[in-house]
Amino acid sequence: MKASEIFVEYSSPIQEAVPAKGDAKELQTILSVPELVWNAIAMDENKNRKSGELPQVLKNHLITIAPKDRGMLESMLKFWVARKDLLFPSYNWPINVSVYKNLKQDLIIRVEVHEPKTGTSGLPKEWTHPKSDAKILPI
Repeated sequence: MKASEIFVEYSSPIQEAVPAKGDAKELQTILSVPELVWNAIAMDENKNRKSGELPQVLKNHLITIAPKDRGMLESMLKFWVARKDLLFPSYNWPINVSVYKNLKQDLIIRVEVHEPKTGTSGLPKEWTHPKSDAKILPI
């Protein structure tokens, strides 16, 4: 399975609200919260963090939010943390998500995986094989 497919499955609860031919910038914004949580978990150095517990970087961020808005944001972050911890625990690599439209005007979600500091041991084996060079075809 590709990283994009994994992330699409992870973020599916909110993607369904965006039409396939919708706005790429809007979807990029919508996906920024699941991407933020994914990366906070992937880069969390606390190996004793319990499943569903917010990583420290997210806790630190919550402190900066006005108390009247903090509860709503904390609930949203806890939802995404629990989803990542319960359904996608083995995928522990930082990502960068970009959204664009193809020629047919379909929304495409592209996920770039950043190799873990520990090497490629955390990446699926099929991603670590060298890729063949692309061929250029004359037009």
